[in-house]
Amino acid sequence: MDGITVSHAINQPAVTARNDAWVSALRSGFGHWETSRSVGEPFSADLHVTRFARTSVIECQCGANGGFRHQQNVRKDDEPRVAVQLVVKGEEHFSFGDDRYIARTGDIVLWNSLEPMSFEVPERLHKVTVVLPEQTMARWLPRHRRLHGRVLTASTGAAALLRAHMLALREHRTEFSEQERYAVETATLEMIAGVVSNTLDRPNQSLADYQLSRAQCYILENLGDCALTLDRVAAAVSISRRYLHKLFESTGMSPRAWIQDQRLLRAREYIIGDAIGRRTITSIAFDCGFSDSAHFSRAFTQRFGLGPRAFRSTLAPK
Repeated sequence: MDGITVSHAINQPAVTARNDAWVSALRSGFGHWETSRSVGEPFSADLHVTRFARTSVIECQCGANGGFRHQQNVRKDDEPRVAVQLVVKGEEHFSFGDDRYIARTGDIVLWNSLEPMSFEVPERLHKVTVVLPEQTMARWLPRHRRLHGRVLTASTGAAALLRAHMLALREHRTEFSEQERYAVETATLEMIAGVVSNTLDRPNQSLADYQLSRAQCYILENLGDCALTLDRVAAAVSISRRYLHKLFESTGMSPRAWIQDQRLLRAREYIIGDAIGRRTITSIAFDCGFSDSAHFSRAFTQRFGLGPRAFRSTLAPK
């Protein structure tokens, strides 16, 4: 019924009963899913489904678990659905055919129930999902099927707008009058269509791209630490050192070479910003993560064709 919230609390003491209750809760909001393994101790979950005229808003907090949909599951659904899912806290791993993605806090994932897929929740997860009939989505966004498996990362401005709207929807979903529910639902559909339509012709960010981006961000945040090691970088991204080298193949550099290049680029910017020479070249080298000023000078010369002091002299006022 429109405006009614149905809640499921999964905390049964018996494993079989707990697993059956979790499957039932999943299917009440997301369609015909199967669990990939029995949920064990100390699994618990709370799932709240609020139904509007055309859409449902589902808030879910759950422990580690996994699930999948095969073609036979797709055929058992009463109608095809489109889901727009916000990760409020935690992370969820998705497989869409051969593509694998990780959605982390603040990310938004789009999927439709017509395609087989699977998910894995490695630790406690809090998410909010807007689920709507595919027919409704098709009226607002005819090319919506191309969005299956799309991940809008937390860093994008469009995702930030949609994220704020979905959080507000979760907070106030039971407070709207009948007229307000229809208006809010329409506004939600307009925002989803407007935000995600801009991503239709963009390539999705693969898991490897995402991991490389995280590794590079970690390096840049710690560039001034001369004790920064590849083991630390790999651990920060939860990958092996060997796989870190594989990720950096797309940059044309090894991880170590990329780190040094970024340090040299930063040092050059520091020198340009201090053309009158208030700081010594040695202090700039140390601030950029070099522990040996002689090594820094050699590397700088090789990279830019001039030593750091000679480069600074070209910036001095004539």
